[in-house]
Amino acid sequence: MNLGTSLAAHMAGATQEIEDIVVHPGFGEELHNFENDIALIKLRANREEEEGAMPACLPKARRHKGNDLYQPGRVGYVAGWGIEDGYFLRDRLRYVPLPLIHQNRCLQAFQEARIGGYRPLVTFNMFCAGIPEGGKDACAGDTGGGFLVPDQHSGAWYLMGIVSWGTGCGQPGRYGVYTRVSSYLHWINTVTAAHP
Repeated sequence: MNLGTSLAAHMAGATQEIEDIVVHPGFGEELHNFENDIALIKLRANREEEEGAMPACLPKARRHKGNDLYQPGRVGYVAGWGIEDGYFLRDRLRYVPLPLIHQNRCLQAFQEARIGGYRPLVTFNMFCAGIPEGGKDACAGDTGGGFLVPDQHSGAWYLMGIVSWGTGCGQPGRYGVYTRVSSYLHWINTVTAAHP
């Protein structure tokens, strides 16, 4: 991740035990198909809250007039650990602000791209974010991180996307591709109800 300022305090001593992991049943093993690239992780209850931790809200299922957080040009923040020197995860969470890209531009950006000899699928369960000239992007080590957008009216932060895939990092004319969380609200609610 070509990121700017550190977002959270050093977390080397912080641990959370995982109780369960549920991968979306529609996620496949094909190298070029990232449809349904989402999983939920249930953490064991921990009495101590991480310093500086803030909850993120799930997005709304329907568009609200004048309050569409998926609007092209709206800036969101991608958080991730990234990989340093090609080998090591960083010890500080970092972030980068990136604008959302119009869906047609996202589709066009990957027309000529190939992963394992196949054109990667870009669907409406995904969205792109980045800048046309490149230089800022999510990258190796950031997969699974959140794309968060602040609501200017309420001040709440919404988890609009999850870092999924891309072809290269910060390449001109290419963007990072994110799982569109609002496409999976029914599945998320079903899984969380079954795993109280």
